[in-house]
Amino acid sequence: MIAVLAVLALSGLPQTGQAKFRGRIKLDASQVRHGEVRVGKGETMNEDIVTSGPISVAGTLHASCVSLGGPVDVSGEVTGDVASLGGPVSIAGTVMGDVASLGGPVRVSGAVNGDVASLGGTVTLADHASVLGDVALLGGNLDKSDSAVLKGEVSHLDWSMIKRFAPLLSRYGKGREIPEALERVSPVYRLINYAAFLAFTAGVGMMVILLAVLLPKQVDAVAGAIKGDFWRSAGIGALVLMLISPGLMLMVVSVLGIPLIPLAILLVCAAILMSLAAFSRILTERFCGTLQRPLPGALAAVSVGYLLLTSLFIVCKLMKLAGGIGGVCGGIFVLANMMVLCCAIVVGLGAVWTTRMGSRQEAASPAAGPSR
Repeated sequence: MIAVLAVLALSGLPQTGQAKFRGRIKLDASQVRHGEVRVGKGETMNEDIVTSGPISVAGTLHASCVSLGGPVDVSGEVTGDVASLGGPVSIAGTVMGDVASLGGPVRVSGAVNGDVASLGGTVTLADHASVLGDVALLGGNLDKSDSAVLKGEVSHLDWSMIKRFAPLLSRYGKGREIPEALERVSPVYRLINYAAFLAFTAGVGMMVILLAVLLPKQVDAVAGAIKGDFWRSAGIGALVLMLISPGLMLMVVSVLGIPLIPLAILLVCAAILMSLAAFSRILTERFCGTLQRPLPGALAAVSVGYLLLTSLFIVCKLMKLAGGIGGVCGGIFVLANMMVLCCAIVVGLGAVWTTRMGSRQEAASPAAGPSR
């Protein structure tokens, strides 16, 4: 079973009133077709359609249909759901389920008994169109004819809503408008928040340490690249960070790239963990060198370095539990530790790239290094 990404994303849109967008299309599609799929007038099909090309339904489809990048045109009847990732959707017939589009417009001149959703596209309800469910929009507009019928509600999230909430969030961040109920339970809330933070930090630390245990030579290679040419690694890491988002966007709009998105995200996460492991090892080396102590083993070095890397976060959280001036000092520590952590990730990503995930050694450059 596969879940259409567009509809899963749109199912999380904020709703107004009691509007509830069901928006989950699940298809039994072990094999994705390629090319155009047609259901001619007078023809009947009883199986789900998942294709990388256009879909045209002039007859009857007793199932659901999804196009991965192509347009969908329904002038007949579909008893299931209709969705398109990157293409326009036109409903001149009848759809008994939901209609969704990721990055493309939706035009309804027929009847939709479920919900209509669009991510980044315009939804048009033409003359005599009928939608019995809700309309969910993210980054798009609704163009509704006077004669069109919409039984449900419209949920629309745009930048103007975010701008309206920004002043409130700013005041809340400065502590000027803390809800009275939250103020009463603030000690418990802070304690729970701190426990959640410790659990998250410990979880990331366990993954970093596990990576150092499983791939010690690769972590050493990345650390060597950072020490060999710190500024080169920093420049390459900054470039890699700037290219991650455009690269993922290209995968989203590319039919062949969609299956590679989970692998790409997993690769980026692994690179970040390796960056933290290598930078933690370097921190331990500097720390032991300052104290004139021998460097511990690889596992202990990464563990101690990760603790040093996150120590200010832990301290500032404790200070925030006390409140008052401790909260202000804690905020300063958070900013300082965030700068160090960002530096570790950026420089580490550059070293991971130059060493190809630690698979090759980089020659040390005597003219550069983090200690200079």
